[in-house]
This record gives sequence, structure tokens and C-alpha cells, in this order.
Amino acid sequence: PEARALRERFLRPQPRVALGRMLRPLASAAMDISDGLLADLDKLCAASGCGAELDLDALPASAAMQALFAPQTCLDFALAGGEDFELLFTVPEQFEAALLAQAGTAPGCTRIGRMIEGAGVRCWQGGRRVEIAQRGYVHFAS
Repeated sequence: PEARALRERFLRPQPRVALGRMLRPLASAAMDISDGLLADLDKLCAASGCGAELDLDALPASAAMQALFAPQTCLDFALAGGEDFELLFTVPEQFEAALLAQAGTAPGCTRIGRMIEGAGVRCWQGGRRVEIAQRGYVHFAS
């Protein structure tokens, strides 16, 4: 059943329309992660003129993923997988309480990091900075 659930989710992703509507008055930036979380977070940072710290320990993995794959494979999929309609968004700190109050109407919101001064994405796991080579899909790469 886990494999079937994952296959169905991959073949028929559900757009997060309700979440997008809820975020409209709260988010300072939002985009889908169809090219993979790291690739799209890089794009969001570049467009916003800032950097990000990503907490790898906070990335969610479904029960089906955890049942079928090793933890590192789940992490690899979370960082570089794509082809879905999950949303990556930033919310200023002053709106965090409002987001949490409304999160019941759009389940699945998880805080995975924070925006910082500078450029690029810094990944942290177990309290240590880690380098991630695989970044996701890059359009027009040679």
C-alpha cells in the first residue's frame, strides 16, 4: 500500500490551492518546488537578494516514504526530488503566529529554516553545517 500511495501522489499531485490562498496576505515570497527544494530555494534566494539556512532535520517525510526507503534516501528525495505542487514560502516573523493559527485549514505546513543576509543556501543537520551536492533539476544545464 505504501508504494501505491507514493506512486499515486507522484502521478497525480494535488495543487496546494487552499494553502496558496491562505498565504496571500502573509507570505513575502512563495513558489512551487517542482525542480526540487534546494534548486527552487536557490532561485527564491537569488530573486529575493538573501540567503537561507535549511534545517535538514525538520524536513518532513511521509510514513510511506519512511516505510519504503532508508533515511538518507528520504532526505535525498526531499531535497532534490520535484515534479510536485508542494509550496515553498517565506513568512515574516511578525506573521508567524497568524500562519500557525490558520495552519489547520492548510495542513502540512512545516518550518524548515530561515532567511538570512548574504547569498546561497546553507544546510544544517544535527547542529552541523553540511554540504549537499545534488541540488535538483537545473533548466538549460549543459
